[in-house]
Amino acid sequence: MWTVWVFTSKGGKEIWQTEKRKVDTIVQEEFLNNNLYGSVIPTIQKDVLLYKIDTEATNISEFYTWKDMLQGTSCHEEIWRPFFWVGTSRYGETDEWGWEDEAKEIRLGPFGTVDTLWKVLRDGVKDI
Repeated sequence: MWTVWVFTSKGGKEIWQTEKRKVDTIVQEEFLNNNLYGSVIPTIQKDVLLYKIDTEATNISEFYTWKDMLQGTSCHEEIWRPFFWVGTSRYGETDEWGWEDEAKEIRLGPFGTVDTLWKVLRDGVKDI
């Protein structure tokens, strides 16, 4: 099982997006100005910016999470939400849990599905 925490909008129902297109502008104005410290992960995916949060420098407890939303302690639009992948990590293999089929059904707004998210993370990262 793999877990990734993703910054989401619309109460965790969509992947967070911005109108800005320049990476430097996004990093400065959206991340650093909001105390989200980390580094850009090179990706081959068009219109996707992966930003690995430095959990030592960023105080994650200052942000709302999926747990807050589920407990009703937050109605904040932008939250950190965990996504899980159960099964094989090899492309094209059918996992015995059937999770890949399930992930194709869970929509994340215009971004696509949970399956799309995992494909971006699995296949879209350039060799560093």
